[in-house]
Amino acid sequence: MNCRLLAIGVLALVILAIRPTAATACGWWGDGESDASDTVAVDADGNPIEKQEVGQSPKVMTQRATRLLSDDATEDQISLAVMLLKKAAETGFPPAQNNLATLYEGGRGVPKDQFMAFKWFERAAHQSEPHAEHSLGTMYQEGRGAERDLKKAAYWMEKAAQKRHVGAACDLAKMALGNTDSLNAVKWNLIAVQLGKECGFGMPEMTKPEETQVRRFVNQWLSQYPKGLEKAD
Repeated sequence: MNCRLLAIGVLALVILAIRPTAATACGWWGDGESDASDTVAVDADGNPIEKQEVGQSPKVMTQRATRLLSDDATEDQISLAVMLLKKAAETGFPPAQNNLATLYEGGRGVPKDQFMAFKWFERAAHQSEPHAEHSLGTMYQEGRGAERDLKKAAYWMEKAAQKRHVGAACDLAKMALGNTDSLNAVKWNLIAVQLGKECGFGMPEMTKPEETQVRRFVNQWLSQYPKGLEKAD
């Protein structure tokens, strides 16, 4: 009997010795048995570990907000989505920042505010979020939320196009047409076609040398920014 108790005691000590480096103050965090949002994660020395609520990582919050923002969403659902996006955006999660900016841009669930939209698009764009890069370029192009700056507009749209954002490629073609830059308009239009979208406006005719130059540029561009990156529209 004493030997059995001794064996149980040794086994308990072994289990304690190999415990995980992070655990909850009440039960194991992540065991599925008690994952309430008020559990506290601690390290091996008992110090609290900073964390989001269980199941509420920035990505999860953003996904949940996106589901809530359906066309027939109620006011309560929209309010909850805004709260989730703000919380996720404040952590620095680029998709949440982009989506929150879109709400400010259109005035859905929040007051319409182009300066706030610009702020969040800019934060997301500086973390290489392609939708935000495209939107930031558009805001610079139109002078919304910031002074009009066509150089910055083209810069951010090109960053988005490099991630195969076809809408950005079409907008670059339109910008080039507006600046009577026919060759660049054709280049970006052909890139958009290769990415899967017709821009929907006529292209100027080219000479044979110009056509050769454009096709060489497009082929080089597509090889430099190959498939596998995010394709956005």
